[in-house]
Amino acid sequence: MRQELLYIGKKIVENQVQIAGKLIDFQNVHYKHILEHSDESYEQLIEWRAELIQALGKSLFGDSEEVRKEIHQWAEKTGDFSIRNQIPLSDTLRALTCYRSVIWEVFTEELEKRAFQAITMLHVGKIIDPLLDEISNIFGLMWEQHTNKLMDNAYSALDEISVPLVPVDEGVAIIPVVGNIDERRAQLILENSLEKSQNFEVDHLIMDISGVPTINEAVADKLINITKALSLTGIQAHLTGIRPEIAQTLASLNIPFHDLKTSGSLRQALHKIRNRQGL
Repeated sequence: MRQELLYIGKKIVENQVQIAGKLIDFQNVHYKHILEHSDESYEQLIEWRAELIQALGKSLFGDSEEVRKEIHQWAEKTGDFSIRNQIPLSDTLRALTCYRSVIWEVFTEELEKRAFQAITMLHVGKIIDPLLDEISNIFGLMWEQHTNKLMDNAYSALDEISVPLVPVDEGVAIIPVVGNIDERRAQLILENSLEKSQNFEVDHLIMDISGVPTINEAVADKLINITKALSLTGIQAHLTGIRPEIAQTLASLNIPFHDLKTSGSLRQALHKIRNRQGL
């Protein structure tokens, strides 16, 4: 049986380009259309496919670790190509099954010509199928990482929009905070307030939290830390929009608020600031 695997493997390696060309017969019209409009030429795609055909052929007689390394490199390169050309994961996985089909076609022809043992068919599957499954796993991981990256970018863009700094008077700006404040959001508020306050030469920054649904001890502690960081840069922070229910919650927490300037509304905060400025 070892000789049979050696013969089939070398047959696949020797005819890798021809076998790669047959893949197109197994691919659906939609996937062919995507490849035609990709950033690789037809010749490059054939060469690309032949690389995997060669690795699969070598797996029947060659060094398994070397083959596994080639398989991983091919999977990462192909995954990057598919992601770059916005090819869906489902289409990429479906195209991968074509390699199994074309390999089995070659194997079946040799089986009939040379009357190989039936058990040889099982061993070919036991060697090649796990390699194709491994490629599928790599594809899945790459698409998951790509999706997570897109989501992180989208959330970052959304967070950036949701924490604007708006100048409302000379040396005075406001940050309307809407939604829940978690660790990431608190860090974004801090970074935005410090950076943009310097850009707009802000002396007084009003944080309006009327759009924050709930405030617990952790959130209150983050707000205190933000005001402390601002004060270190010479910016006086003012907190407005404290609803009665939030005021009761804050009063019950063991958090020092004596350094925090608060007002019931934006109008009141501006009035206090103007009084301090002697306007």
